[in-house]
Amino acid sequence: MTQKPFFTQPITSCVVPHGEVARFHARVSSMPKPEISWFHNRQPVFPSKNVVFHFDEVTSTATLIIVDAFDSGSYRVMAINSEGSAESTASLLVSLREEQSAPPHVVQELENIACPEGSTAELKCTISGEPAPEVAWYFEDTCLKVVGGKYGVRVEGKVYRLYISNFTHTDAGLYKCIGRNKLGEVSSCASVSCQVEKPVTFSKSYETVVSEGITASQFVEKVQESAELV
Repeated sequence: MTQKPFFTQPITSCVVPHGEVARFHARVSSMPKPEISWFHNRQPVFPSKNVVFHFDEVTSTATLIIVDAFDSGSYRVMAINSEGSAESTASLLVSLREEQSAPPHVVQELENIACPEGSTAELKCTISGEPAPEVAWYFEDTCLKVVGGKYGVRVEGKVYRLYISNFTHTDAGLYKCIGRNKLGEVSSCASVSCQVEKPVTFSKSYETVVSEGITASQFVEKVQESAELV
């Protein structure tokens, strides 16, 4: 006697911590034996080292095992044989472990710096948090557009950097880094000044040193010695 599939025990929704094992079980009645397919958010799921399929012919139970759960969404199981098909749907919610959740925290503050005119200034701030905080940069309370142009950013783990190219005196002032996640917000501020190289000045004129009995070559040597000492 043939029979189209139907689920005597549908799959049920579950909540698992991030990185833990998730399992879906469905018991199906069918004759002949059905082909079982699994879907995640309407996309087919295939066996891998992280996904295991199993069908127990004694109990007619189909099992989907997700070894390292990291992606929430809708899961669907479909049973098909020559007489028809049946399906069952449930959801998987992957929760962040409580000990992994943490508000932003400034590990290393921004530091005051002086940047030579025409050079690139670099500000660095280290901020921890879980989930990783979103960071925004401000100059004198104005949020900076850091996509191309004068400003650039770089993120390496918990280290956030701001680059200010072709630095001039108009770029000098107070800079702020703000890190936010769903648990809170932190900020760090620093002052960036423009360092202008001063021209070399001499305390005595050429005529004066000559009148004092110092030759021009000796005067140059003394200037060079003074420069080396600096």
